[in-house]
Amino acid sequence: MYGRKKILFVGTDQKMLVCLSRDYETEVISSVRILDTILFNFIPDLLVFDSLEDLDVKSVRRNDKLRNVPVMVISDSFDGFGNERLVSDFPRTILCNTEVAMQKPFLQRIKSILEKRESILPPRTGKLVKGAIFFINKNFARHLSRQDISAHCGVSADYLSRVFVKEMGSQLWDYLLSYRLYMAKLMMEETSLTAKEVALKCGFANDSYFSKSFRKAYGVTPNSLRKN
Repeated sequence: MYGRKKILFVGTDQKMLVCLSRDYETEVISSVRILDTILFNFIPDLLVFDSLEDLDVKSVRRNDKLRNVPVMVISDSFDGFGNERLVSDFPRTILCNTEVAMQKPFLQRIKSILEKRESILPPRTGKLVKGAIFFINKNFARHLSRQDISAHCGVSADYLSRVFVKEMGSQLWDYLLSYRLYMAKLMMEETSLTAKEVALKCGFANDSYFSKSFRKAYGVTPNSLRKN
């Protein structure tokens, strides 16, 4: 039963907390520094962080009670993080941008892991997926192809696509599109750039495709979002 599983959120009040609390027992703590206190009461089935600080994950893996607990880091952006290689090597750890994490495919992936119907990929293949996500976060403004992303990861496009969907629940290209649209939404809300300028800055080849994709994702056109 879902309600028997326990999820511990570290430093977060994000939407995912509200969403998952419908089916699971959830608790929130402000920092890993108080993990030991929590572990007297229960061992979580999943840990969710809202920032990618390598010391957080390292401290978790040093704890015997948490060594095998799945860890997810859900953040708006992973751009600018300086220890990508270190974090990519952490076992049983998944990274996901917030916009994608709130979509049905990834939520289903979480449930499958919690119910132990599926497991997180082994470190070597999981590292490829993390590498692709870091690359997307840094390069979403470019005109990217699957080959660009897979070349960065050092594997074929078909292989990366297969392991990516297995780990994340969504296709690699869908992930990139969702992240681009989210960044475009922020730009429309927080800047005075035109929709065409935003489209170009977010890697869209033309503003008509951008507008169509934006409306499908958010129910309004970019300009309507700004007016409202």
